[in-house]
Amino acid sequence: MRRWPQLTQQGPAKGAADHAAYNLALQCTLAGYADSGLSRVHVAAVRVEPFLAWCERAGRDPATPDGRSGYAAELLRLADPGVVVWPPGRNQRCWCGSDRKYKQCCGSAAR
Repeated sequence: MRRWPQLTQQGPAKGAADHAAYNLALQCTLAGYADSGLSRVHVAAVRVEPFLAWCERAGRDPATPDGRSGYAAELLRLADPGVVVWPPGRNQRCWCGSDRKYKQCCGSAAR
């Protein structure tokens, strides 16, 4: 969030103050996709250094949605283990990378 502050200045996470708020905004967006009937949604964990290297090779700007979505699509194409189907099962690890179960993290009823 420090490297690309625009992530919290536009889009679904607009105004997010920290990582938890950012993840909550994304969780709500993903839930909206599911509610609209969109199926087979995937979430890709983006690690900064490999992402920057890919952007350089691919000629993409890492600060843009196009750069992030292109990298996520490439990770999906390569069957990267960091790409998860959303929503995870209740007892699977949460998509946000917390290492907690989904039901105890972003998928909890309280959220």
